[in-house]
Amino acid sequence: QDSMHWHPYTTSERAINIIDAVRRMGLPSAPEDLAADLACHAVLISERLEYFGDHDTSNHLANNGRGLYRIGSALGDDATRTLGFEILSREAARIFLPGGTLREGSSHYHLLYLRNYLDVWFAAARHGHDTEAATLRAIAGELMEAARHLVLPGGVPCIGDISPDCPPSFLTGLETGKGAWAATLDADVRERLKSLADIVENPSSETSLSDG
Repeated sequence: QDSMHWHPYTTSERAINIIDAVRRMGLPSAPEDLAADLACHAVLISERLEYFGDHDTSNHLANNGRGLYRIGSALGDDATRTLGFEILSREAARIFLPGGTLREGSSHYHLLYLRNYLDVWFAAARHGHDTEAATLRAIAGELMEAARHLVLPGGVPCIGDISPDCPPSFLTGLETGKGAWAATLDADVRERLKSLADIVENPSSETSLSDG
């Protein structure tokens, strides 16, 4: 567990992929074995949170929170879910500018974190955590609004870092609730996404300019 396979960002992504695969394809092992495996993932993430002080902490900490939230929701583990929600809430205030743009200046990572906050909103709603769902939905709406000012007629310009997790094209269209990632969602979740996209307003130039 000291290898890069257990890096907290990777551990979070793997746990979420397993949870999503279970919903689509069924259990890969006995329920008690899978629960123990996911619980182990949660412990390792929580013990290795990627916090290095305000200046040196990247967007990874928010993804650590996402992993904990998804695992806690799937296992019915309130403590793990609550820790994940607390990280997600606090990091949203830290890594995004007042206008909703990702502070680090990467157009691709902005869309990636729009995807991430949509993902945890869907999980919260699916498991009946209505108060948390409302908070996460509000954050996702702000990020979606800001994302609409990043998209040009020719598509999303690749400004700043490009994540190795997925090609930018996979997230194109997410600013309006569409695209390749949206197409992977269940029909009821796509409808939930559409309901948010329908009420999100196009951002004012002044708001985006203030974010730089």
